[in-house]
Amino acid sequence: MSRGNEKLLERWLREGMEAGRIDLAREVFAEDFVGHDEMAPVRGRDQLMAQASGFRGAFDDVVVDLGSIESEEDRVSCTFEFRGRQTRPFGPLPASGGTIRLPGTIIVRAQDGKFVEGWQVVDYTELMPPGAPAPAPPGTSSQPEAWAARWDLSPRIAKVARLAMQGLSDREIGLHLGLSIETVRTYLRDVFRAARVSNRTELLAAARTPVG
Repeated sequence: MSRGNEKLLERWLREGMEAGRIDLAREVFAEDFVGHDEMAPVRGRDQLMAQASGFRGAFDDVVVDLGSIESEEDRVSCTFEFRGRQTRPFGPLPASGGTIRLPGTIIVRAQDGKFVEGWQVVDYTELMPPGAPAPAPPGTSSQPEAWAARWDLSPRIAKVARLAMQGLSDREIGLHLGLSIETVRTYLRDVFRAARVSNRTELLAAARTPVG
């Protein structure tokens, strides 16, 4: 099954995003798919298709170069580079006419032959106009959850905690955030200490416990 999930992700990136067959999403993603992309969170397959169509429609001569694809239980991870000429506007960004390279990572969780949940990080730096500030790195949201504020966690460490509570492994968290496994484990130890828990199950329960 793991190999089948890898093939499914490769098919989406090759046929869906590279070739522009966004309708393929109906075969790849569950109707209630949830995407945790901080730049563009997704709730449902229709929203995913709309976002993918708007993004893909801004580019011609698209190539998606795939890095290593790895499986861990019901999840698949892949590094990639999206490359294409931006010939049409993308949201508020005007068409540059130049070739844009957007490296990223994607992790998806499969159930019953389709992807039901995903985490994606893309470096949009080359898409930004000259002089515009670079996009904030993943994990630096200025609106922390109540539990992160309660435990006085930095935005970066809070992101590690959030991904751990969502079920990602240490390796997947590291891939998602560009951290070593040792750094992820150090951050998680800091989180457990701040939350006064000893494992991820207890951490999730503590985060859901209201204060007062």
